[in-house]
This record gives sequence, structure tokens and C-alpha cells, in this order.
Amino acid sequence: MRRTLLMILLAVLALPVIAFAALWIWVASTQGKPPAMFADVPQDFTDDQLWVARMNVTFPTGTPEAVLVQRLRSEGFEVDPLSREGRYEWGNGIPCNHTVEVGWSADSGRITAGRARYMNACW
Repeated sequence: MRRTLLMILLAVLALPVIAFAALWIWVASTQGKPPAMFADVPQDFTDDQLWVARMNVTFPTGTPEAVLVQRLRSEGFEVDPLSREGRYEWGNGIPCNHTVEVGWSADSGRITAGRARYMNACW
């Protein structure tokens, strides 16, 4: 009888541990990742300089606007060519959602300037 009660108690105590482990695995597997062109940029929303620099290195002045739009779309950005803006989101909200917004200026179909910023929202 004692042995049975002990086994039941251990099973009841193990359930929250198992549930937490399953939740942790789910969270880790559904976080997503930043777009490839920004993969190694530190996720710092207080300083956009690194994000802007990466945008300008990836798409320097004179790059055809069509190349920029195609690359952004191929990396999963939602792109609005009319407003010259793109947005990429990743994360599942546990613990954070992440967003990269990019924009550019162009003249005669060629990039004249780029901008980018990173934002996050965490619990």
C-alpha cells in the first residue's frame, strides 16, 4: 500500500516537471529567427546604427530597387514597394516578439538611402 501511494505521489509531482519541459521545448522550437541579412546583428532596440549600417552594406547606394525588393521578399519580409518599406517579424510572444522594419529612398529605380530598426515586445 505504501509503495502504491509513493508511486502515485511521485507521478503527481512529476507531471508539472514534464509539462514545464514540454512547454520549454515548444517555446524554443517556435521562436523563429531574424532574417538572414540581419542574423548576426545584436538585437538592441536602443541603437539602430548597426541595423542601418547592415542595410546600407547589403544595399549600397546605386543598388537597383528591384534587387532590394526581391531580396527582402526572398528572406520573408512583407514588402510595400509603394511606401518603400518592409517588415519582418519572428517569435511567438513567449517570451518575446521581434520586428525588423526597413525602408529606403530611391531615384530612377536606384537606392539612394536605406534605414532599418529593430523592435521587440517581451513579457
